[in-house]
Amino acid sequence: MENKKITEQEYLNAIKIINEYSIQLKNHNYEVQIVNRNLTKFSELNESNRDIIPCRLYNILKSNFNDVRLCDIIKDEFFKARNAGKGSWNDLCELTNKIDLKIK
Repeated sequence: MENKKITEQEYLNAIKIINEYSIQLKNHNYEVQIVNRNLTKFSELNESNRDIIPCRLYNILKSNFNDVRLCDIIKDEFFKARNAGKGSWNDLCELTNKIDLKIK
């Protein structure tokens, strides 16, 4: 078997492919986390997910939607909760990746 010499350009191309693959894996992991978070009840969220929830939204969810999946929270029901406002709704939309439902 003959040893093939790798050129500098081949090496740089391989590094580029590895970096692109790494970014792809990170994006996929992020998407999977969002899907899992959406299908989870607030009471079932793990600590790492709870740590990224703003304090006001955390309190709203804990008091009013503890046994509701995050994807099942309806805007009308959300605004009936004490201290729930546009900012908290936007935080929930961001948390669940529902950008189209954000209020401007």
